Amino acid sequence: MASHIMSGADPDFPTKVGKGDIIVGGRNFGCGSSREEAAACMNEAGVGALVAPSFGRIFMRNCINLGVPVAVCAGIDDHVTQGDELEIDFEAGHLRNVTNGYEASLPAMAPELLLLLGAGGLVEYTRRALAARSAASEKEAPHPGPVSGTEKP
Repeated sequence: MASHIMSGADPDFPTKVGKGDIIVGGRNFGCGSSREEAAACMNEAGVGALVAPSFGRIFMRNCINLGVPVAVCAGIDDHVTQGDELEIDFEAGHLRNVTNGYEASLPAMAPELLLLLGAGGLVEYTRRALAARSAASEKEAPHPGPVSGTEKP
């Protein structure tokens, strides 16, 4: 799917985007992309983050669920041109355009979402949480010995 990323907007985009790149979109970015494939394509292409003045609600949630960080930044599309280098600190809620010096504050991201993104998405976060829960319950309750079928209560 990554070979087709954003090809409707720019046929050469799949060859331009690189691992870790930040895509800056316009207002309501991703609106109409209700299926996970659009966000999965971003993930597969290695997109580091998406920034836009606003996002389609379902697209934004799909991105987070698949581990693609998203940041809402009003007016960002007026302060970035193609090829600019951006830095985003999601924990501090800060964006900086290294190329032109523009800086902006980002809305705070819930700590739970930061954990989910740090794990690489909802599936990996859930795997880790279940494994931790399983390991904790194994420590609390010792396993009974082997059952031979001959023991009497």
